[in-house]
Amino acid sequence: MCGHGMVSQSLAKKMIDWVKEGRRTPEQAASYMTRFCSCGVFNPARAARVLRQAGQGKPQYASSPNGAAKSA
Repeated sequence: MCGHGMVSQSLAKKMIDWVKEGRRTPEQAASYMTRFCSCGVFNPARAARVLRQAGQGKPQYASSPNGAAKSA
């Protein structure tokens, strides 16, 4: 989500929990996470998609028929 990995893993987990609990929408959680990206290369659209998928318990990546990983 952040171009240089500057958003902490614990914050991402907290935002996933908040989305699961209905305390924030994926878009609100992504907007909150944007504030902590010091490099400025945060992708809020991708963050919202990842948070939405994680909140629904869907894996981010699925295996393709030839065994290579691809984005879900």
